[in-house]
Amino acid sequence: MAEAASGRVALLLVDVQQDFFDRPPLSPPAVDLIGRLTALLDGARARGWPVLHVRTRIATDGSDRMPHWQRRGIRACVAGSRGYAPPAALAERPGEPVLHKRFFSAFGCAELDARLRGLRVRSLIVAGLYTHGCIRATVLDAYERGFEVIVADDAVGSTEPVHAELSRAWLAERAARFQPVAELLAAAAGAAGTAAAPMRASETIAASCAAAAAAARDWAGTAAAQRAALLVRWADALERERADLARLLAREIAKPIAEAEDEFRRALAHIRVAARLARDGLAETTVDGARIRYRPLGTVALITPWNNPLAIAAGKLAPALACGNGCVWKPSPLAPECSARLLRALQAAGLPAGLVSPVAGDADAVRAIVADPRIDAVSVTGSSATGQAIAALCAARQIPLQAELGGNNAAIILDDWAFDAADLAVLARGVFGFAGQRCTALRRLIVQRGVLERFTAAFTATVRALPVGDPLDPATLVGPLVAPGHRARVQASLDQALADGARVLAQAALPAAGESGSYAGRWLAPTLLGNVAPDSVIAQEETFGPLALILPAADLDEAIALANGVPQGLLAAVYGHDRAALSRVAEQAQAGLLKLGPGALAISAEAPFCGWKASAIGPPEHGRWDRDFYARPQTVY
Repeated sequence: MAEAASGRVALLLVDVQQDFFDRPPLSPPAVDLIGRLTALLDGARARGWPVLHVRTRIATDGSDRMPHWQRRGIRACVAGSRGYAPPAALAERPGEPVLHKRFFSAFGCAELDARLRGLRVRSLIVAGLYTHGCIRATVLDAYERGFEVIVADDAVGSTEPVHAELSRAWLAERAARFQPVAELLAAAAGAAGTAAAPMRASETIAASCAAAAAAARDWAGTAAAQRAALLVRWADALERERADLARLLAREIAKPIAEAEDEFRRALAHIRVAARLARDGLAETTVDGARIRYRPLGTVALITPWNNPLAIAAGKLAPALACGNGCVWKPSPLAPECSARLLRALQAAGLPAGLVSPVAGDADAVRAIVADPRIDAVSVTGSSATGQAIAALCAARQIPLQAELGGNNAAIILDDWAFDAADLAVLARGVFGFAGQRCTALRRLIVQRGVLERFTAAFTATVRALPVGDPLDPATLVGPLVAPGHRARVQASLDQALADGARVLAQAALPAAGESGSYAGRWLAPTLLGNVAPDSVIAQEETFGPLALILPAADLDEAIALANGVPQGLLAAVYGHDRAALSRVAEQAQAGLLKLGPGALAISAEAPFCGWKASAIGPPEHGRWDRDFYARPQTVY
């Protein structure tokens, strides 16, 4: 992107304003987006690129709002307000023009085009908000005016991930090039070849897809008993590494050792259940004279997260192989050694070459995998925004998708729960274990008024006494978060909640030497919040950290309404003994997983893991239900 080759480069920041950052659910999260925009802005200034800021500005009386804002009663970006201004790190400097618009495109400001022509700009880098609206409109207008348009891929965000993904794909084919900030800045410095990891290259991903597809053709013809035997050998190989792998989970993702051992047990269970599926669950049956048989899909893409790098990966790889498929596997970059050890054990068990082809990378790698014509289906575990974006890509190709997308789970505390300290310790583990970095973590404690005062007093004491410390210490329940960036995201959620009026009821103490050790920048005190509005962001969105909140409920009707009053529907729990109340929750809770009555939650490898609402797309995972995704029935008359 040298200026001599393409003309002068300029950076255009669009709608980088607090009101737009504050709208949920923003993806990427505001703290990540602001960090990348800051890096891009600093890099542009260091390279002497012109920087132009275009912002939406509305009159104080709201008379010049867009018609749809007027219809919806939206008042945002009002001149002189906090919401109009950018975050401090993204504020303009002397000499950087600030231009204004009312509608979508930055070129709605007539002065912008003249400014760019006067600066002799040829290449225009566009960043800001929102991908599906103002960024899209700005890119199209810049393209029409003859500019070379580069969108800073990880420095744009959206509140509508499906619309954003479709917009990105459409623009990339026509009007703009999409590049991450680091790659853009490296290319400008003459080091484009060092910016992208080798596995992100499209030809490498294509080769992985081709290898898996070729191996899948042979694997589909193997006997079910042969597939089952491979999986049994894999489980046996992992069993021999039990202690080492549990410690690796504690070191690599800071999972407390007791929970790491539990994850290891679940990983083995998933593999052994899939072996039984291969032996018994795919057998041909006869219905009314017709033969029903199950055929592999072909080649499936598996996208797995960092928080359960053994169990979730095994829970996808094992049934995919059991049903006769090849796999292109993209594990999280935050758990590389766990993923590598899992694959090495599978290879040692006799995995045919290429049958499981690993791919490293980030969102761009996922896009390239899903777009590859050799991929026949996709299974992903991730955030709701991730799932929605992948759903758009799968819909465009008309291929099946299975997505487990997290939860914002409620625990209803009934008036009649006669809890003691041991009961509350079990509940606290379900809330704060592994620093809340689980989709099944309980985040909203909905407490009936009759027990509210007693429960709040007792549970705040439990929270203050939580064992926080080294993940390798068997006594630790809560360790540090997985990475400094994730800690910053959770802290931003907490800060926003406090700004909205939430009150800290209790916090656990952090280790005295925490910030000086290997986990520096990753500690966040487990926090219990009160005075939280049910429609606030902290109550409506999954924080994926050691944050929980208490919501009072006058009666069971209100408790159930609060439990159901979020977009997600993964898990609902109820703590109490009233059989009629337990039955009502079972009938009315909008969640795929229910925990009825006190005690610890144990997830079975043979039962369906089935989120409802925004917590899932497609068929559930695990047990015999895996056949519904990884194989397709065929009727032979």
